[in-house]
Amino acid sequence: MKKRSVALSYIFIWLSIGIYIFIWMFSTMKGINHYRKEKIFNIKRRVGLLILILTALMAVYSPYFLSALDLMFNQDRSGIAFLLMMMIGLILSVIWFIIIAKNLWDIASAIREIELEMNVEKPIDNLLATALFFVYFTAIIYIQKHVNLVVDKIEK
Repeated sequence: MKKRSVALSYIFIWLSIGIYIFIWMFSTMKGINHYRKEKIFNIKRRVGLLILILTALMAVYSPYFLSALDLMFNQDRSGIAFLLMMMIGLILSVIWFIIIAKNLWDIASAIREIELEMNVEKPIDNLLATALFFVYFTAIIYIQKHVNLVVDKIEK
């Protein structure tokens, strides 16, 4: 695990248009795996799943997908094709956010276990960490604060 500036971690998410959250998430998982000396997180599988969903989202919103739907439903029903495209996109978007929230839950759970082993007075709350993701990505602030606390305890 790596000690990072809480403020900079949060700012980088906004400056990178959300890309840094994945860098942060997977490097934190890698750090937890390294600290535990076991493979708690299968990072390749998690990255692959996110790439698969992102690829599907990009495909759904491509003009070629809409054209294929138009051909499938005939030109006179293009409204149905567009509605179908939007519904598939919405479902994939919800799945995307659920996967990210699940990853944050898992990270918080692993950190909580470590904190409990170290007898930290107020360990991380998994539910709060996951819920804060939906409040302007502030879960990163909360989780990174606890990661820094764990790293400080390890270094002592």
